[in-house]
Amino acid sequence: MRLFRNRDSLSLADLPSRTDDGTLCRDIAGSSGPAASSLVFSCGIDMQWETYRSLKLRDRDRLERGNYRILRRYIRVEDLFGVLKYQRNDPSEFSLTVYPAGREDVRSSPGDPLFDSADFSRPMILKDQAFFESRPYYPGDDPRRINWNLLARYGDFFIKEGFRMKPDDQSLLILLNGAGNPSEVDSLMRECRVWMEHALGNGMGVSVLSPGEVSPVNFTPGTEAVRVQDFLASVPPEPLRGARLSFKNSTRSILFFSVLSELPERVPGPFQPGSSPLLLTSMDPDRNYREKMDAYRKGGWRVLQIP
Repeated sequence: MRLFRNRDSLSLADLPSRTDDGTLCRDIAGSSGPAASSLVFSCGIDMQWETYRSLKLRDRDRLERGNYRILRRYIRVEDLFGVLKYQRNDPSEFSLTVYPAGREDVRSSPGDPLFDSADFSRPMILKDQAFFESRPYYPGDDPRRINWNLLARYGDFFIKEGFRMKPDDQSLLILLNGAGNPSEVDSLMRECRVWMEHALGNGMGVSVLSPGEVSPVNFTPGTEAVRVQDFLASVPPEPLRGARLSFKNSTRSILFFSVLSELPERVPGPFQPGSSPLLLTSMDPDRNYREKMDAYRKGGWRVLQIP
């Protein structure tokens, strides 16, 4: 049989120490073997992120953000009928950092676009005064107040709301809530990476408060992208608790990334006049969450929902 004659030519590729969550299992389980139309190749990988995530991925499964130990890799070859099989295992343990993907990093399969309709020009609103004079459109708003310029630029409806001071362009404060549905949290982490890299690349300092931290982690302008990526990879999927922050004397741009269902009941604030806090959250899966978003708007937050 061709399968058994060529099984010794099966090999596992070298495992990287870090990759992004746009990577497919087959990209790192890695395999090579004899080319034959009568044989079917598959691969898999078992990985563990402390007590947070335990993954058993196969072929086209996508990696999820985190710092993992690789427990096992394998490559399997079998005939078309699945009668005869041969599997080569690699039981060696490795460490793998999976950081949030950028748009250019994604290797999506047909029909499986990772970012769908996400608008990656959003960070430009940090320098757009018109954005701070508007808020997202909601059903029932007067269509005569739609800001058509922002619709053309960002692809979203915004309502003209009157003048607001643009925040201090020299400093950005980010709050990260890691709790919630893993796919929604990781989507927000990818969005956060875009905002952070844009801000740091344009001369802004960035401070990030994440779960488990009692004080913000600071990033200076020009910080290498690798540090940002590894930091976001390490943010645990836990709620943001115990934050002791005062916004009274700050006019910094403030971004809060949180899954909608996991928003703290206590709305952060109050804020210094001139600041413009922005909540970036998941899409509304249930009208029951409308009250929670309204509470944040009343507390001075503007809300932007990420697909």
